[in-house]
Amino acid sequence: MQFFKSLTYSDSVHHAVTITLIISSWLGNLTPIGNCIFLITDGVDILLCSAKLLRYLKFPGIYSDAIFAVFTIVWIYTRHYLFGILIWRLAYELPKYISYDWNPSQQHFLNRTVHVSWVMFVSILQLLFIVWFFMILRVLYKVLFRGEAADDCREEEDEDESETNTSKKEK
Repeated sequence: MQFFKSLTYSDSVHHAVTITLIISSWLGNLTPIGNCIFLITDGVDILLCSAKLLRYLKFPGIYSDAIFAVFTIVWIYTRHYLFGILIWRLAYELPKYISYDWNPSQQHFLNRTVHVSWVMFVSILQLLFIVWFFMILRVLYKVLFRGEAADDCREEEDEDESETNTSKKEK
């Protein structure tokens, strides 16, 4: 499917935005916010990796599917609920606690441009999380209603692509 081939584009955007947030949080003395983003978003990845690992090790599908279901619930809570709260607080409450004061000698690096940029970047991440959530729902639908295994749709693309390339070489 063409939509899912764009996953590499969303991954690239995700990495560019994340690297920008990491570097700017470090340079701008905003590491508490950067750490909060890490805490909210990275924990759920352990569940996804665990589900994949069980699948690769050929454990019965019920185990990886159960972990995938827990992953989905934790994803919703962390990446949509908690991250939404973080965006709200970053957008509307940050100026209450940190004044707009661009004074590098005092290590104050927050002004309106930096603030708006941060809100924009975390909002881009949230949009990516929403796109990926629909992909998660697609996999969950296959597991619950079709009885299929919870496979990584990116792997299906790679197999389709390699088959296409092989058939082109044979001709």
